[in-house]
Amino acid sequence: LIWDLRIRKGEPEIALHKESGRIAAAAFERCFSQVRPGMTEADATRILGEAIAEEGGRVGFFIVTSGKGFFDRVAGLPRDRVLQPGDFLWIDLGVVYRGYWTDHCRATVLGTASQGQRDNWRAITALTRATVDQCRPGQTAAEVVSFIEAEGRRMGLTFSFAAGRSGHGIGLMSTEPPHIALYDHTVLDTGMAFSIEPGWIDQDLGVFVAEENIVLRPGGADMLTVTSRELVEQ
Repeated sequence: LIWDLRIRKGEPEIALHKESGRIAAAAFERCFSQVRPGMTEADATRILGEAIAEEGGRVGFFIVTSGKGFFDRVAGLPRDRVLQPGDFLWIDLGVVYRGYWTDHCRATVLGTASQGQRDNWRAITALTRATVDQCRPGQTAAEVVSFIEAEGRRMGLTFSFAAGRSGHGIGLMSTEPPHIALYDHTVLDTGMAFSIEPGWIDQDLGVFVAEENIVLRPGGADMLTVTSRELVEQ
């Protein structure tokens, strides 16, 4: 009964989700405009944290990875690793506003991105957007993943972001039902809020996951995340 109530969000709850998304967008924008070689991963998260506090939110979590050979640290806490010119810096950010979460990730290159980084980032943002655009009430969570896999094959992509799922519900916790996974046959309904996050890791190039948060409306998906989808180059 509790999850039946929590899994569908009302309009006041959706407004709080959107505000947490706005706060995260402001924090990402400030961080990616200020972070520079010579700073550390921890310095980058301090910039994020200050922006989140100033915008009225609360930090939920920071997951950070940077530098060739470290991209498998997709659940890594910020380190004192010094950022180098040309580093690919990927951040997964959780922000809470009045109890309601946003959870999404973006990336920047401390310099000029390589063509491979640009191509991979364009591919993952295109796949993520295509998945969002086809989400409808009446689908199952597993059917969303089937679309991701089919569209990924059509685009020639190979997934290696082995979280066991391609998204998750979001609400008063950062991870809630439904699970966007082949094993979850929950029928998606109006008011359900969840993330879409397929992706892959290339140890030479970076982490290519550009998570979005959405809520289902009768006609399709309404975006809860407003952070720029561009790969920021400095």
